[in-house]
Amino acid sequence: MGGDGLVKRVLAGGRTGEAGGGVLLGISAMNTNQRPSGRIGTLTTVLVTSVVSVVLCVLALLLSGHLRAEPAAAGLQRAEPLLEHGFTGQSDRSAASSEVCSGKHEHDVPGNVRRNPFQEAMKGWAAQDPVPKRVCPCCGWSGDVFAHLKIMWSQWGDRPDKQCPRCKSLERHRSACSLFGAGKHPFLAQEGAEFLQPPQGFGSVPFRLAHFGPEKTMDSMLNQVSDMDQIGMDFMPWLYGPSTFFADITSIPLPTNFSDGVVVLHVMEHIPALEKATQELVRILRPKTGWALAEVPCYFEQTRDCRDKDYNGRKECAGQPDHVWGFNCDDFVSRMRQEGLHCRRVNLEEDLQPWATKLIPSMRVELLPSYICSTG
Repeated sequence: MGGDGLVKRVLAGGRTGEAGGGVLLGISAMNTNQRPSGRIGTLTTVLVTSVVSVVLCVLALLLSGHLRAEPAAAGLQRAEPLLEHGFTGQSDRSAASSEVCSGKHEHDVPGNVRRNPFQEAMKGWAAQDPVPKRVCPCCGWSGDVFAHLKIMWSQWGDRPDKQCPRCKSLERHRSACSLFGAGKHPFLAQEGAEFLQPPQGFGSVPFRLAHFGPEKTMDSMLNQVSDMDQIGMDFMPWLYGPSTFFADITSIPLPTNFSDGVVVLHVMEHIPALEKATQELVRILRPKTGWALAEVPCYFEQTRDCRDKDYNGRKECAGQPDHVWGFNCDDFVSRMRQEGLHCRRVNLEEDLQPWATKLIPSMRVELLPSYICSTG
């Protein structure tokens, strides 16, 4: 537990690309605002910066050691109640879920009323005439314009009217959240099933969602959906919410055919062993009705394999230094299909309930294609 607290203090508020931001910004402020004058000042600045850098490196090594122990210890231990009870199909799973899904069931409504905060927000906006100019289904914000997004390390990081000012959601997040709130079930739509509807109907087995790299706002809202067990997983769980535990997507610690849904947004471009990760997604998905919602940056005419590049080489090759693949969209779909995951492009005009399609322009969701995938 001490390691967890230490991680939270060092990486407070951290996200992908922001880890340790408070510490690094503090160094920057020290160097620019408190720099002594003259040679002594220069030497002092160099010395202090060097000492801080060494401390951060040592701390990173210590944290790495702690995190490597996570899969065999706390991470899987926290998942055990859900795996032991949930996979058996028992109808009462709230106790088993509480260890993994922090805050789960506390908002559940008795009787046959399901709570879905994504849907509640979207129905509220859809009832307005006119609808707000900008709406975010991930957190319920509405206004006139989204915030301007700037990402220093990305070739495509300067985009106006793109980021929710409240929850920092981008196009891919709002597209996913709109499906969570108003999406038709990809394979049970004719039966009137919703995107997050439990496979055996309300009141039986909850919907089981495996969420890789869960955004904090999405994670929190999903944990308020009635009759759903969300398992948040990531290789760097300290960047995410308290219900996220360590997992390697190339060796997922879940039983075969366990998940009704998988969310994997902008994850696969980071994974060198792409084939193995895809095979694992196929393994954990429920046959016939299980779906995976996937998206990757796929800007390129041909897929680029950047796995052998260094930091600057990956930035030039894939667009970001933490990406090892620069995908072509069609090739990404082909690679998924080769490993048994069959994907089609999301079309919100068709995949959302009719009452929700009027919100599409206000959500600003289209930048890159996202895909709904199944095992065939």
